[in-house]
Amino acid sequence: MTDDELALQRDLDEELNRLQPRPVPTEAVYGRARELRRTRRMWAAGVLATAAVVGTSLPILGSMGLRQNAAGGGQAVTVNTPHTDKKGRYVFSGSEEGKRWSTTVAPGDCPSSGSFNLNVACNASSGSDPAELSYAAPAGLPTTYAIYFRSDIARIDMTLSDGGQATLVPGIVRGNRVALVVIPPKIEITRVDVFAADGSPVGFSIPFQADGMAHLAMWYQPGQTPTQPEASGTITGITQKGEHASVGVRIGPFGICYTVAQRSTPGAVPITNCRPFSAAASDDVPPNPPDWVALGGLVDDRVDHVDFALTTGTIRVQTVRIGAYSFAVGFADYSFTSLGETAYDASGHVIDREQTPSKS
Repeated sequence: MTDDELALQRDLDEELNRLQPRPVPTEAVYGRARELRRTRRMWAAGVLATAAVVGTSLPILGSMGLRQNAAGGGQAVTVNTPHTDKKGRYVFSGSEEGKRWSTTVAPGDCPSSGSFNLNVACNASSGSDPAELSYAAPAGLPTTYAIYFRSDIARIDMTLSDGGQATLVPGIVRGNRVALVVIPPKIEITRVDVFAADGSPVGFSIPFQADGMAHLAMWYQPGQTPTQPEASGTITGITQKGEHASVGVRIGPFGICYTVAQRSTPGAVPITNCRPFSAAASDDVPPNPPDWVALGGLVDDRVDHVDFALTTGTIRVQTVRIGAYSFAVGFADYSFTSLGETAYDASGHVIDREQTPSKS
C-alpha cells in the first residue's frame, strides 16, 4: 500500500471510529436468539414462516477496498466477491455512494474491536431460514449489514429502492457463511432473492422497513405472489411493578413484525423484531437492562387467554385480534426466569401447555 493510501486509510479510520452505533439490545429483550427458539404447537399453528433477526450494534467499516459496480440501474451500493489474501484471511469489500470500504478477517477469528466488529458472526447463523440479517445503523448514517447464508444458498440478490441490485456471495467468519454490505440511509432493501449453487432460485423475501433498517420475516417460494393483507395494531399492558408497556404489531407481505418501545429512559430506543417472542431467563439480563420484556406473540385462533409462569409470578393475558390473527402478549419486569406457558380456550380448558426446559 502506498503512502497516500496509508494516509487515506488512517483518515478514514479516524473519522469512522468517531461514529457511535445506536444501542439495539435485541438479544436482551427477546432472550437468546436461537437457543430459546423452540418448536411450538398451538402457539404457532398457522404462523407465518418467521426468521430470527438479531439486531446487533456493529462498528462501521474502516479501511480501504476496491470498487465494483453493482448490477442494475443504481451505483450507490457495490459489493465485491470476498476473496482470501496470501495469509488465508477473507477480504470483504465494496463501496457506498463512492466511498470504499473493506475489512479482513481470518476464518477462525472473532474480532470484537477495530474497524469492523464481527463478534455477532461468531454467535449467529441463518438457522432454518435461507438468509438472515444483522445490522448496525447509527442515526442518519449508512447501515452496515452482515448477511448469513444457509448451507444450501450460494448467492443472494438484494434489490434496492434506487433501482440498483447488490449480488452477494459468502466468505467465512468463524465457520459461518457471511457477506457484508453497506447501504446509504436514503436507500432501502426492497427484496431479497436467494439462489442455489446451480443458479436455481430457492425463494425470496419482502423486507419490513423500520428505523431505516430491513428485517426479514417471511419467505416465499419462487414464483409465489405475496397476498398477505396489511394490518396493524398496538397491544398494551402493565407489568407486575405497574410499568405501562406496549408492543406495536405490523402485518403485511413481509410477514408479522413487532416493535417494542421501552419507556422514556436515557438510551431507550424502539426495538423491531420479526419473530415470535421468547421469555428471557434471568441470566440473559444485560449490563443495562430494559425496563420490561414482552412475552408471547402469535397464537392459535382457539386460544382465549394465556398464563405465563415466571419465577416472579404468573401473568395472565387475554388474546388480542389484529387483522386475521390472534396474539397473546404479556409484559414482565427484569429479572425473572420463564417456567412455561399454558393456553386456554374460552371455557377454561387447556389447549396447549409448554414447559421451559431447565438449564443444566
